[in-house]
Amino acid sequence: MVGPGKVLLGDVAELYCVSRRLMEKCMEIPLLEVKEGKYGRYLVSVRDVIKAIGSRFPGVEVVPLGDPEMVLEYAKRSKSHVWLKYIKTAVVSLIVFVGSAFTIMTFLAEANVPGLLARVRECFEVKEIVGQTGMEICFSLGVGFGMIFYFNHFGRWRLQQEPTPMEMELHQYMEDVEETVLELEDGMQEGGD
Repeated sequence: MVGPGKVLLGDVAELYCVSRRLMEKCMEIPLLEVKEGKYGRYLVSVRDVIKAIGSRFPGVEVVPLGDPEMVLEYAKRSKSHVWLKYIKTAVVSLIVFVGSAFTIMTFLAEANVPGLLARVRECFEVKEIVGQTGMEICFSLGVGFGMIFYFNHFGRWRLQQEPTPMEMELHQYMEDVEETVLELEDGMQEGGD
C-alpha cells in the first residue's frame, strides 16, 4: 500500500550493499510518482529497479532476489468505526455458527446417525432407552473434539504450530489473487505500450 507522492526504492524493496552509504542513497531513489486521488494498482518490475539504480549509479552491479514484479496499490483509506467491525464480526460469526449447525444436522439426519446409534445400542443392550444415552453424548463430544483437532486450535490456544486448514486456504487464495493481479497488470502495460 502506497500513498500519494514519490514512491522510493526503500519504500518497496529491501537492499543489501557492502557500502552502507551507497545503500542509503539507493533507498532514496524515486521509482514512480503517484498523483493525489489517482487510486489504483501500479506494477513495478525488477527491470524498473535496475534502470533506476543504473541511471543514478552507473557501473553498480544489481543482483535481484525474489519476485520479478510487484504490485503497489494506492487506495482510499476507509473511515471505519471500531464498533462497526465488532458488529460485522458478530454477524458473520452468527451466520457461520448457524450454517455449520444446520450442515451437521442435515448430514446426521441424511446419514440416519440416530438410527445407526440405536441399532448399535440394541446389539449391546436388552431394553430400549428413551432419551439421550452415553453413545449420543460421546458422539456429540467426539464431533466437537474432532473439529478442534482438525482446525488445530481452540480460541487462541493451538495444539501444534502448523498452520490451520483455514490459514492454508487463505494463503493459497492470497497467492492466487497476487498472481492474477500481476498477470492483469502486466497485460494492461503490454497493451498500453
